Amino acid sequence: MKKFSLVTVLAAVLIGCSRDDGSPAPRRFRLNAIPGDSITPAPVGDLAGATLRVAVRSEAGAPARGVEVRFAVLPGSTPVGQGPILRDSLALSDLSGVAEVGVRATALGDRGVVRASLVAQRDQAVDLIVRGTTRSTGSSVQPANPGGGDTLIIRGFGLGTVASAVSVAIGGQQAALLGVTADTLVRAIVPACLPNGAAAVTVRNGTRQTDPTPVTIANRGSVLTLAALQPQVVTDTALGRGCIALPAAGGRYLLVPHFASAIDGGPPAPPAAAVSGYSLSATASATLAEKTAGAALASPAPATPDQRFVAPADPAEAFHRKLRERERDLSRRLKSPPAYPVERMVVEPPAVGTRRTFQVIRNIETLETGAVEMRLAYVGANSLVYQDASPPAGVGFTDTELGAFAPLFDNALHGLAVNTFGPETDIDGNGRVIVLITQAINRLTPASTCGRFIAGLFYGLDLFPGERGSNGGEVFYAVAPDSASAAGCVRRKSDVRALLPATFIHEFQHMISFGQHVTLRGGEQEDIWLNEGLSHIAEEVAGRWYESRYPAPSGRANPDQLFPDSAQSFSPPQLQNLYRWLQGLRTSGTSGTFYSGQGTLEERGATWAFLRWLGTQYGDGVFGRLVKTRLMGRANVAAATGRPFPALYGDFAAAIFADSIPGGPPRSGVPTRLSFGPDRNLRRIFARFNVTGPVQFPVSFPVAPDTLRAGQVVGGQLPPGGMQYTILVTPTGGPPVQVRFAPTTGTAFPAGVAAQVTFVRLP
Repeated sequence: MKKFSLVTVLAAVLIGCSRDDGSPAPRRFRLNAIPGDSITPAPVGDLAGATLRVAVRSEAGAPARGVEVRFAVLPGSTPVGQGPILRDSLALSDLSGVAEVGVRATALGDRGVVRASLVAQRDQAVDLIVRGTTRSTGSSVQPANPGGGDTLIIRGFGLGTVASAVSVAIGGQQAALLGVTADTLVRAIVPACLPNGAAAVTVRNGTRQTDPTPVTIANRGSVLTLAALQPQVVTDTALGRGCIALPAAGGRYLLVPHFASAIDGGPPAPPAAAVSGYSLSATASATLAEKTAGAALASPAPATPDQRFVAPADPAEAFHRKLRERERDLSRRLKSPPAYPVERMVVEPPAVGTRRTFQVIRNIETLETGAVEMRLAYVGANSLVYQDASPPAGVGFTDTELGAFAPLFDNALHGLAVNTFGPETDIDGNGRVIVLITQAINRLTPASTCGRFIAGLFYGLDLFPGERGSNGGEVFYAVAPDSASAAGCVRRKSDVRALLPATFIHEFQHMISFGQHVTLRGGEQEDIWLNEGLSHIAEEVAGRWYESRYPAPSGRANPDQLFPDSAQSFSPPQLQNLYRWLQGLRTSGTSGTFYSGQGTLEERGATWAFLRWLGTQYGDGVFGRLVKTRLMGRANVAAATGRPFPALYGDFAAAIFADSIPGGPPRSGVPTRLSFGPDRNLRRIFARFNVTGPVQFPVSFPVAPDTLRAGQVVGGQLPPGGMQYTILVTPTGGPPVQVRFAPTTGTAFPAGVAAQVTFVRLP
């Protein structure tokens, strides 16, 4: 391997910087408070909290990226039991040289001190003050002994003036909101089926939440009353007791049974959990105390035998699954990889034409690597692009061709990913991501599967310097053009150019995530379903960038098309994957959180939709919070949003159907909990797919709910992380209609599947 000279980040080397052994001196940085940020106001009770920021600069004053900064609360700066709470203790500086962590204040007037310091330079530190400011407060609740269906009146301060931003939780369940008044009063409906006894009431206004106000629940057999388009998530325990009833007022209700479960912390291998049969029944009962367990109801069709998830037989998917398994093993075995040397050196970028030998995977089964000589073809501010040094005829790009499209990786895509998810590590000190476009990746795809191939990859082994087969730096591997099939299947230049941008930003998210979770914080790689979902969000981030640059009808070959030409490989695939997932809900047993192996495209479409919905609820900043942490899976989602995962998944399940529902209010009037945002109108998008591709998209909306009436039962099967849709029509007059959700075998759903039903009263 050819060695490069080590210099400071600037090309100029100061005379006298060398040490006695002749090696360059370590690079020095300066840490400064950002003007105006040395005192940070943090509203007490704000779940998102405030942000502490510091600036990392080179000695010459240039922003320094990828420098490790530690944050710690100074002991004794606040009274015992108070003081700021940091979301994390470590951060990497971003493209602007800014390192940041989230912080929450715990008391009004709190002036806790947080010290930020460079990990490799303890003499570089600054102190930041966190000041606790006004909080949302609930002062009284009436009545003090409410029952299910009662109207609860909550008084206080900072409760909110915009109903779409306000939510009320009673006894841990979200209540149906009736209205807000002048920031001081909120009215909500007490959920049915709450256990009798002490419970807590909290009001959330945006990301701010009041302290719990105590009440005593005294259920008297009341009916669940919902405002139009207000979702209510109810657990299977409550539904199994037969205490959920809806008024017989001729209403229509959306019922979404689902399992809010996921693979957490496990390997990306086929799970052993079986698809469970369920029944959803409705009974008109004169008294709510009557149980439905022995009621004479029509039985649902017998459930087919338990289905088990089977990993796809696709070699590309199997290969990526092996990569993730090997990475998980590495992250567990090497808890403290030497990511950031105490004396940090920076490698000067080599000149175009320089040759270097890299280790590249050459066996799809064993992941064995082999030496490949590469030639540097492009040097950018954020990337180095190499190609095979001696390629066969027809393999690779010319330097001119690379120079025409490599800046897209180097500038736009790199910046979009870093701004969304956080900076990548820089363990080799070159300040750049290495991109290898090589026929070695082409050879990983068997000739029998040319249509489904390995387009590119990131391998976490490269972030473990010293391990056999590691390149000791941030590397993205990509398939090379091959017009003469010299390395396997034919790959036209135009196809590779169109494919690589989306592949790059997808794999770059994996690189950032692995660096943030494992290299920086010594944790494990993110759970497969969430990791892949975030990479599909990365693709869509690029698509949305093009959408903002080319608003309709500009940038479109056909003025009527929804997305500009430049976004076609980024945004539409996510929506198309979601369509196919919804289309197969009844037959495929696929899940958004419980993948078959590495995850089918349909399953990834479901996870992308869940994360896209989260971005609408909490802003795109939630994606960075999910990556810059050592938390994983459902616990990570709950920490990043401040809400339990089952509650989030229940709202998401309803939003799939209820956002922009026909006959409903304008989309601007749809509650935020049921919205995918103004530019992701699922019904409008799917209707367009149906027009432009009726064979692949045969219906205008791929969800066809069952219809349920009093005295009937519907049923089906649900995988973990799956859902179904039913419309319940209540009679006009007569007793309330009880609803029960139960397994078709046994008396209870399997532990851990988080069985729930989301209720939404339709307009």
